[in-house]
Amino acid sequence: MRILLITLLSLFISCGQSKTEKANEEVAKSLGIEKEELDSKSYYSFTIQDGELSGKTFVTSSYAQTMNGFRYGGDSKIEKLEITFVDPEQGNSTFKISFKNEIAQPFSSAEGSEFTVSFLNDGKKHTLISKSGTIKVNEFIDNKASFDDSRGSFADERRIELDFEGVFVDQTSNEEVNVNGILQFVSNF
Repeated sequence: MRILLITLLSLFISCGQSKTEKANEEVAKSLGIEKEELDSKSYYSFTIQDGELSGKTFVTSSYAQTMNGFRYGGDSKIEKLEITFVDPEQGNSTFKISFKNEIAQPFSSAEGSEFTVSFLNDGKKHTLISKSGTIKVNEFIDNKASFDDSRGSFADERRIELDFEGVFVDQTSNEEVNVNGILQFVSNF
């Protein structure tokens, strides 16, 4: 009876979790940290919905850096954000997010956002490139030169959390697959 009660409670808790909460647990486990520590980390996670790798979830490497970082237009509004996760073994994963009127643009070949994710599966390298789909920004903070009490100086705070989904092309097999995932970038200078 006790086992049945524990099983039902676990099932109830897991059903109540959002897609993001489940992904956060997987990322924290993969990085060997507590879930609460993710607030200060940059990471991504995605699940392939169909094809040869259907149902498989892949998570970030432990390195992140920006290449071109944040680019602004003449009106001081964000136009582009580029984030690269550096992984010499798997290959780099790059997230180029285009904005129009501060709204993230969907994936497309002409002035839209473009995501490239590289990963290893059973020793085989895969690179997926976004073809079409959507990006939903859940949180975007872009505070320049805010005062940082811990360092006694001014510091920039930049953070973006988003969900993405769409069709990606596997460059290894030329197969189109549906992918959904999350991305968080945190930078405090």
